[in-house]
Amino acid sequence: MRDLAQIKTAISKIRIVDLNSDEAYETIQNIIKNDIGQVALPSKIFEPGLLLHRCRNRNGELFSTASKVSSRRDLDNITDYGRVNEPKQSIFYAADVRPTAISETSKAFRGKNYKDMNEISITTGHWESIDKLKLTLIVGNSNA
Repeated sequence: MRDLAQIKTAISKIRIVDLNSDEAYETIQNIIKNDIGQVALPSKIFEPGLLLHRCRNRNGELFSTASKVSSRRDLDNITDYGRVNEPKQSIFYAADVRPTAISETSKAFRGKNYKDMNEISITTGHWESIDKLKLTLIVGNSNA
């Protein structure tokens, strides 16, 4: 485990990374891996019966099966960074309330040109857990 001075040094390194550079993600990832080590993330064990909602932008496509709304299997076609994934990485992410799932997915809620959009089309899948689930929590910021 790193001491406080080492963690502060690592944070200082992260603060000076040019976030617009092509290497920003990898640079920050390496600082965390090499200078900080393990990072504790909040998690919780949920009892069976947890309802989760996952959305996908339709982009003209009709999704008619759960596999189309679930995590992607075509890893070679994942070429960009997503909300929680790297290229060639598929992660199932969902929200416990449907409006959050929609707002995180829809381009209408992100970016500067959302007011110019006349229509959005989203498919929402709903899952209910059968077993206990240990999930990483992404805690919201009231100022976001």
